[in-house]
Amino acid sequence: MSVPFSGALDNDGVLHFKGTSATTFPVIDKTEFESFLGVFSVSRARTTASATLKTDVTTLATASAAKQGSTALSAIAGTTASGQKYSVVFPSKAQASVSTVNYPQGDGYASVTVKPNGSVSVSGALADGTTYSASGKLHLPSVGNLTQSISLYTNLYTKKGAFATELIFDVSAATHASSDVLGTGTKWIRPVLPRSRYYPAGWPTGAEVDAIGARFTPPPTGSVLPHLTAATPNAQLQFADGELIAPGLTRDVLISPTNSVTNKSTDTSLKLSITKTSGVFSGAFTHPDGTKPAFKGIIIQEGPLAGGYGFFRSTPPSIYGQSGLCGGVTLVPNPVAP
Repeated sequence: MSVPFSGALDNDGVLHFKGTSATTFPVIDKTEFESFLGVFSVSRARTTASATLKTDVTTLATASAAKQGSTALSAIAGTTASGQKYSVVFPSKAQASVSTVNYPQGDGYASVTVKPNGSVSVSGALADGTTYSASGKLHLPSVGNLTQSISLYTNLYTKKGAFATELIFDVSAATHASSDVLGTGTKWIRPVLPRSRYYPAGWPTGAEVDAIGARFTPPPTGSVLPHLTAATPNAQLQFADGELIAPGLTRDVLISPTNSVTNKSTDTSLKLSITKTSGVFSGAFTHPDGTKPAFKGIIIQEGPLAGGYGFFRSTPPSIYGQSGLCGGVTLVPNPVAP
């Protein structure tokens, strides 16, 4: 007997659908999803039912992080009715399959909001300037467990590439001092894009990316950038790579308690703005080649990585076949607090 049904896969590969117990499958990645698309059997009361899963890889991968239920997140300390925000950075790192000159040397970032019902929304930008967004539900492994996770998958580059990650939230006392969010198994796929002005060869076999972050809470008074002092200037922008000669450039700024910024460098075109509600910062600076690249990033408020991290894209040369490079920007207190 064949009957239609619909459901969703959770983060552990457990299939949930109305009127039956969950049927368990192993955790699977995008490649295994493709082989998984087919006919499978499930138990429904005394009747054995079979059906063909009629969906594409993207829909199924998204479903794996969806519909986890509306379990209250009282176990996550600090969660309020208005939601808890997190700042997450994807630091630059060496890749086994991609050379340094063919891979961005800046940091991608994400702004994450966790609501009390377990729903999660993520938005940000990767180190090549590609913006993205994703959403899903937290996976709660057990009652009282302070570690929760969410699996996220989003298509990029007109569905020719992708970004997939599992973010693990842990606010236990043992780890809270260093980080609240860690990313594991993060995969960034950028296809060959012959007409792109940045990294046309891409990394079609995928790049391995780490993720680390902390809770973000705008203080009632004072700047969202931690450890600022009364010094003038009290913060510094540091730029590296992106066709800059080592050790790069530094630019001084003065950040007020209301997050307004005053340029204190000799670069008269330097601009910096900070969004208090998210910790995202952006601006522009003068490159030695005379261009004025824009930069973006996010502020981490806690732990040894407290500061701002992001990327900029150098202006591509006007010569066919040559592409621009992406460098990194760091926003730190000046002097840096111990």
